[in-house]
Order: sequence, then C-alpha cells, then structure tokens
Amino acid sequence: MDAELPSGVTPAPTSPPLRVLFVDDERAVLDGLKDLLRKERRRWLLSFAEGPQAGLEAVDAGPFDIVFSDLRMAPVDGAAFLAAVQQRCPSAIRVVLSGSSEKAAALRAATVAHQFLAKPYDGEALRVMLNRAEALKRTVADERVRAWVGGLQALPSIPSTYLDLSYVASNPRASTDDFVRVVERDPAMCSKVLQLVNSAYFGVAQTVVSVKQAVTFLGTETVKTLAISAHVFAVPEPNVPGFSAAGLQANALRTAGLAKRLAGAERDAAFTAAMLCDIGQLVIARAEPSGFGAALRQAQDEGTPLHVHEAAHCGATHMAVGAYLLGVWGLPEALVRVVAGHHEPSTVGEGSDQVLAAVHVATAALAGAPTDEVPQGLDLEFLARSGHAASLPGWLAQAKAARAAPRRAA
Repeated sequence: MDAELPSGVTPAPTSPPLRVLFVDDERAVLDGLKDLLRKERRRWLLSFAEGPQAGLEAVDAGPFDIVFSDLRMAPVDGAAFLAAVQQRCPSAIRVVLSGSSEKAAALRAATVAHQFLAKPYDGEALRVMLNRAEALKRTVADERVRAWVGGLQALPSIPSTYLDLSYVASNPRASTDDFVRVVERDPAMCSKVLQLVNSAYFGVAQTVVSVKQAVTFLGTETVKTLAISAHVFAVPEPNVPGFSAAGLQANALRTAGLAKRLAGAERDAAFTAAMLCDIGQLVIARAEPSGFGAALRQAQDEGTPLHVHEAAHCGATHMAVGAYLLGVWGLPEALVRVVAGHHEPSTVGEGSDQVLAAVHVATAALAGAPTDEVPQGLDLEFLARSGHAASLPGWLAQAKAARAAPRRAA
C-alpha cells in the first residue's frame, strides 16, 4: 500500500483530515488517481492499495472515512471486497469505481456500496464526492453513529411491498406506473431507487428527485432485480415495542400526500422528501433499539415530539441520521436538506424553501392534535422569512381535511 500524506449530533469544531483509500488491481489506474489528486495530498490523507488483499490489510491498519474499490478485481471482486470493508470498518463510506458496462454486477455491489463512480474518472466529480464526504464527517462527528449507517445492509420493508413488487414483476403487461405505485408506498424502496439512479454509474445527466423518473431511468428490469433481492427485503423488523415499519410507512404516505398538495410545482420533490423524512428512525430503531424505545415511550407519555428525546436516549436524532444516510448514498443535497430540517427548518440554512416549507407544515399539521388551530412545532419565523406565511391558512385547511379523511391501509 502506498500512502500520500500531506442536527441531533453536535458537529466537531475541528475535524481530522479525511482518510481516503483507493483499491484497484491495476497499478496504472492507481498511478492515474495519484496524479489526478496530487494537489489534494496536503488536504486529505490519500492511500492507494494494489489489489483486494492489500486493500484489506490497509483497512485493518486504518480506519478510513471513505473507500473506493474497482468492481472487477481478482481473486476477490469489488462487491466481495466492499462487503469485507463493511464488516471491518462500518463507518466508512463505500464507493465502487468501475468502467464495467454490466449493470448486473453493479446491482450486486449495490447491497454493500453506497455510491458508484464510473471510469474514466471525472476529476471534478471525484473532488465533489470527497468534499461531500468531508462535510458529512464534520456534520456527524460521532463515528458510532456513522457506523450505524455504514453497517446497514438494507432497510426494513414490510412484506407486502415485496409481494406487490413480485406480483407486478410477474405480469408481462405491467407498466412503469405499476412499479412506481408500489415503490412510492415504501420509504426504503424510494431511497434505494433514488440512490441508484443518482449514482454516476447509471450516467443520468440530471438530478432525479421523483420516483417515477427514477424507475423510468433505471428500467423495470432493474426494479425487478431489486424486488427479488433478499438483501433489500429480508431484514427483520426492529425489536422496539410500539414501533413498526408498517406504521412508519403509513404515516409517511399521509405526510407525503399532503406535502405534494401543498408544494405546487415542486409536488414530486415534496412527495419524495416527505416519504424519506423519517427514514432515520429505521436506522436508529435497528442500531439502538433500547434507547429508541425509551425515547418513544417518553414522547408518548409526555405528548411531545419523538425527535425531542432521541438525542438524549440514542445520541442522535432521526433527522441527523436520515440526512447522513441519504448524503452517504449520494442523493441530491436538496433532499438531504429537507430531511435534516423537516422538524426544525431554521436549522438548515439558506436555500430553496418551497419543498422544505411544504414538508414541514405537512409533518407538523398531521402530528398535532386535531383541535390545534396552529399545530405545535410549526416554525412560524421560518415560514414568514421564506415567504410562506400567507399560504399557511390555506395549507392548514388542507391539512385539516387530510386528517378527517379515513386512513387507508398501507
């Protein structure tokens, strides 16, 4: 191995340099990467390992914050190598670097890879990815929390999603819309298809924020592959009394439906963002079931929002963990921002606020008591500052109607 040396979670005031490992079984590729990043060697700790065995030795001597691996290596391919990295260094972001045109191999790696970057390397895209990894590390300073996310093999999906997708996949007359309707009902599947379509491996020239766009770009065959992948679906339900993936899914659907109506021209992005907003709860419930259960009980006993108690009992909020997960997966920053700020929008800084405002109001309005004229938890200052105060009465009227509507089974 060669080395080139030079909220719910409180960001570190200073952060050690980003630790980066590149693994490839071709020396020329590693030399090219060294040249490409030569100007960055004083900023980041860059290491290069020739072949998977040298890569595992480097990981054991690590740790690393982000590991890049070629997809096609011998005798161990990139997917198997990254699976070993996941076990040995779960807090590391894992990225496949490959020029392979076989998407089946990439989908196999999708169970252990967070992102994909295609050969020939785009130096600017690589720097953007490293910059983002550095920012994520600063935001979530707790390596234990980063390991929660890095250790995931899949997010829990309720069995009906698997069955519905399998049924659609078996129907030769099934349309893209049929797949979309099933995928949109499940936060884990929403996030997975968006993770894949926004990866450089699939070569989409634009940022994709809607599930329909994602399914269209990926194609139904790819979605079928995901549908029958045990790594996506065969995950036990988190063992937390009073919590279920099915209940989370039902709430996500109601919130997403309302946010879509409130967001106007941004309705597709609002639907997707609202579906993903509570995905961090799935991560915490699996990683810290005892602490998450205590936070859930306290929230229920006191009639207060869950996120108020998560940091004390678990060490992080579902907003921070969900935003970190989506950031690690390389999903659009606009989505990450909404997930991070859907309960406390004033905490996420400046930016386009239409989607954030719609999701924030939908979340607060559906969680509040039916008798509340103005739901608790609404950030009225944010709504005024972002120009949405005038829309609030109409939005709350729509929320009231949504609350009165009978709930449908997820």
